[in-house]
Amino acid sequence: MSVNQSSEYAFEARNITMRYGMAEALKDVDFSLKKGEIHALLGANGAGKSTLLKIFDGIIQNYEGSLYLNGKKTTITNANDAQMKGLGMVHQELSVFPNITVAENIFVNRLPKSAVGTVLWKKLYRDSKAVLESIGMDIDPAMLLARLSVADRQMVEIARIVSMKAPIILLDEPTSALSKVEIDRLLEVIIQFRNEGKSVVFITHKLEEILKVSDRVTVLRDGKLVKTIEVTDRSDNAKEDLISSMIGAEKSNIGDMFPPKNTHISDDIVLEVERLTREGVFKDVSFKIRRGEVCVFTGLKGAKRTEVMRALFGVDKNTRGTVRVKGTELRRISIRRSIRYGMGMVTEDRKGEGIVAMMSVKHNIALSTINDCTRFGFIKKAFLNRKANDYVQKLSIKTPSIDLPISALSGGNQQKVILSKWLAAKPEILIFDEPTRGIDVGSKIEIYRLIQQLAEDGTAILVVSSELPEVIGLADRVYVMSEGEIVGELSEDEINGDTIMRLMFSHKTVAGGQN
Repeated sequence: MSVNQSSEYAFEARNITMRYGMAEALKDVDFSLKKGEIHALLGANGAGKSTLLKIFDGIIQNYEGSLYLNGKKTTITNANDAQMKGLGMVHQELSVFPNITVAENIFVNRLPKSAVGTVLWKKLYRDSKAVLESIGMDIDPAMLLARLSVADRQMVEIARIVSMKAPIILLDEPTSALSKVEIDRLLEVIIQFRNEGKSVVFITHKLEEILKVSDRVTVLRDGKLVKTIEVTDRSDNAKEDLISSMIGAEKSNIGDMFPPKNTHISDDIVLEVERLTREGVFKDVSFKIRRGEVCVFTGLKGAKRTEVMRALFGVDKNTRGTVRVKGTELRRISIRRSIRYGMGMVTEDRKGEGIVAMMSVKHNIALSTINDCTRFGFIKKAFLNRKANDYVQKLSIKTPSIDLPISALSGGNQQKVILSKWLAAKPEILIFDEPTRGIDVGSKIEIYRLIQQLAEDGTAILVVSSELPEVIGLADRVYVMSEGEIVGELSEDEINGDTIMRLMFSHKTVAGGQN
């Protein structure tokens, strides 16, 4: 493909392909950024948006394809090289330092110094003040960053990019943690960048933000380029068109991966949650789940689904609201009480919270029922070995020995060990937080079968999932969350990809069939 050498383009990417093992995160993606343009990248979770920006910023190197800067072919070897070439990036996860001042964060690694190497503090604070004022911030540059809100820390990171005078600015979901007022302020700053002749790549899941500020939109789906369009229509019709582009045709083989759903769901409500709130994180979350039912919570990044489950299980504190298990109100929610009342949780953070890496497979399986495996303070070795071997066989856990450290197992088999740990406790309510993240297709199918078998046996299942086929294939009921609130509830006959995606991106509450 010939490369457009026109000075119209500040930056171009051609035929970008990025693989993680056999999986393709990006495939033959083309992208161009005009000078003085705001260009939005749009797509569902896993579409490849952040991966593309990390290639632009030099963080990812082992890709195929070519990059062009002002019409000339270039390579970007790391983030510092990107900065030297005029690209500044604000990441999803803040990369600021809370224990130094605002000014030091803005000019980190670039502090003004005298001829003998001492920091010119007055100049640092003066220059920082000017940068902050240019983006509408009135804060003391000598203040410790730790004293600022998350939103102001985000703006300090943007101030750092401004201080570099970068002509190309990459913004990866900069509004995800901001309030409406803060978002409006940031969007004004982005428009200001364009007015100054800067070029901006802007990732956001909020379509109203895209239609408010963007000149063009590139839509990615499953790592592939769907289309790039000029934004001329900023009405609700344009929003519908963008959603349709992201969704595409629903995959016809979804049902092949999932076993039949439980057709004998009880009317017995085993968990009832009313107005569960954690200030500043999520609010007024209410739902019910029946014995044998699979309820799936889904939403975009930042929807706070995981946070709700952690609060429900007692991992995170400082919540208010009412939680009833089999009609009994839990006055104080804690992990110990949750387990006592028949709850279990397969955590999203498998390595950090789900396993003890250096312990054996059998000891990890016994973690939730350790009292059953001991007598007078001594471990009943024969009982422990018998229990572990039983679950290895039941769940087809591939391990040469139950005495092997769990860290030696594959991700899928580690997940099955974690599930064994909770099955041993015989929970009546089991929470799965992103149960198939990072595991192979074969293990996914086995996990899906186990979930449906548990439902048929009468366990109430709560699942957090970002994968649309998984949501559709597992759920008897779907709760869609956005920015810490439930924005839609769908009963089984209402569950489809189109409705779920529209709820995710439109943020409009839809009443469903709670019964």
